[in-house]
This record gives sequence, structure tokens and C-alpha cells, in this order.
Amino acid sequence: MKDICAINFNIEEFNSSFNRNISNQDWQQDNSYWYNQVKDREIVSPELSFLPPLQRRRLGDSARLIFSAAWPLTNKEENLPVIYASSQSENNRSFELFSDFLTQGTISPTSFSLSVHNAIVGQWTVMQNTTAESSAIATSKDNLEVALVEAYTMFQQGVTKVLIVLSETFLKEANYNSQPDLVFPPLDYALALVVTPGNNYSLKLQAQIQSPKVLVDNNLQFIKAHNLGLNHWTSPAQYGVWTWERKSN
Repeated sequence: MKDICAINFNIEEFNSSFNRNISNQDWQQDNSYWYNQVKDREIVSPELSFLPPLQRRRLGDSARLIFSAAWPLTNKEENLPVIYASSQSENNRSFELFSDFLTQGTISPTSFSLSVHNAIVGQWTVMQNTTAESSAIATSKDNLEVALVEAYTMFQQGVTKVLIVLSETFLKEANYNSQPDLVFPPLDYALALVVTPGNNYSLKLQAQIQSPKVLVDNNLQFIKAHNLGLNHWTSPAQYGVWTWERKSN
């Protein structure tokens, strides 16, 4: 396979948040287990006690998970650049707006303003008083890896630390007769990472004529690899494969 790009970096720390209870034993199961078993678990919502009640009420479900995952990793004084990445983003909110408009002839201006892809990262920068660079990206499969490449380019410009936040929401296609291109596990989640320049992790993208059609969520694959103590794993790209290498502790 032909090499497309290769980068090195450190992950200072990472954290995740889910809208269903996930145990350490779950990470030892295969993908079919997640699609068949996790969907029936009780839905939970982060408390976000670190935010005033008024600010909490302004956050949607995805935003609450992102704040739950990312807030413990940083503080306002650091003023970290932030990269937000998601494939589904606020698709459920957008479908709800379509439904409201068709049935009621009107939509909520607030909900409309929060339906755009970069709305969540905008809320984060406001509540964190962040003045550093922020960006919102979306890919078909490999948001985590592409966000890391984006962070790596920032390192080349002198940035020393970047916050990456990722989220995915289970699309309520049954309610809206939609046909999503990607299939995600039946849960909502957020993953946050603080990355810095270094060599503890290496990530390489290699071209592949036809990517295997497997149900793999790259973000969850990352969490699973760390829960299982793996130092090597692969994740799919649109036309290739990402190879992860982690130095042993």
C-alpha cells in the first residue's frame, strides 16, 4: 500500500462521555455486541455541575456530552485552540426543524441558530472565553485522524497544545425516513483529547483501492484500544487505512 501521510504527536490526556452506561467489559466485545446490546440501555445525561444552571439549559444533548468530556481536561486560563469534528453533528436537530416547519409552519430561531455544524464549538469558546483559533470539520469516517492531522499542522506553526473534541449522535432515521451513509452504534457520545507535539504516538495513512465495508467507529476504536492496552491498531479511511502505533508505557 502507498503511504499518503505520517505524523507523530503526544496525547496528554483524553476523556469520553456517553448517553448510556458503558462498562470496561463492553470494550472487550465485538462491534455486533454494541449494535445489538447497548441500544436497550437506559439513556443518561451528564449533570454538568461545573456550569451555572442558565448555561446548562442552553446546551443540547451533544453539547452536554462534549462539555462533560472536555471540561475536566482544560481551564479557561490555558485558552487552547480547539478542533471540533463530527459526521452527524446536529442532524437530529435539523430533522426536527424540518418537521416543525412542515407541521407548524414555523421554527425556533434559537434552535435554528444551533443547528449549524460549528454551533457547538461556538458555545464552547463562549463559555470558556476562548480567543484562540477554533475550527469545525467533518469527514465520512475518520474525524479523529483528520483532526489530529489538523492539529499537527498547527504544531508546525508554533502551537504547543490543542484540544480536540469529537461527537457522534445516533440518527433517529426511523422518525424521519432518512437513509444515512454511515451506520453508528446506537448511542450518543463525545471524545475529547489534549494533544501536544511529540513522538509517543505515530499515525500513518496508506492508500487502499477499496476500503473494507466494516462497521467501525474510529473514535470508539481509539477508546477500545486504550482500554485493552493495545499499542497497535488500524482504523478505516474513505480510500485507505490508518495505522496507529503507541509507545509502550
